[in-house]
Amino acid sequence: MGEGKGGFRNKLLFFLCLIVAFGVIGFVVYSQTPEYKAKSVVNNHLNSIKTGKSNPYETVDISKVREIFINVLGYKFLTILKKGKAPHTLSIGREYYKTYDIKQFKTYEEYIEYHKRLYAEEIKNGKAKMVGDTLEVYYEQDYFELLYDVECTNRLGHKLYKKVVFQVEKSSGKYEIVGIKDR
Repeated sequence: MGEGKGGFRNKLLFFLCLIVAFGVIGFVVYSQTPEYKAKSVVNNHLNSIKTGKSNPYETVDISKVREIFINVLGYKFLTILKKGKAPHTLSIGREYYKTYDIKQFKTYEEYIEYHKRLYAEEIKNGKAKMVGDTLEVYYEQDYFELLYDVECTNRLGHKLYKKVVFQVEKSSGKYEIVGIKDR
């Protein structure tokens, strides 16, 4: 009779370990998804304002987002409003050559020929072409619009509750907030 209880405990312990293992595996897989990464950028941004422990501008493309919240008291993710791909164009031209690559290539023509070889597959597939003397490469990046409830204060210190849409794009291998708008 004692062995029966021990056998039941062992089975129960085995199933608990199995459930925990599946939970950990599920979280690890989910944490690699674009949705999770986009939400993490917004959560890190809002948390950096809330706690004051890091720079909130690290997660924002400051060329596109001019104003961020002054004080965040709390926030809650609500839903993904939009998920897709945002079109982008990489222009490989004289300005970039003069600014970054003039020391690596003897002439601009050599520079363009190198990039034509580098992007040969894209040119073949119509995802890149010469426009004048500039090589334009067309690509898409992950894009999300995330809806949050944000509790914040205005410049006068009054508490506000807002529904806010954060526009997040993957750029240069990392996710960034490219837009913040009230809903």
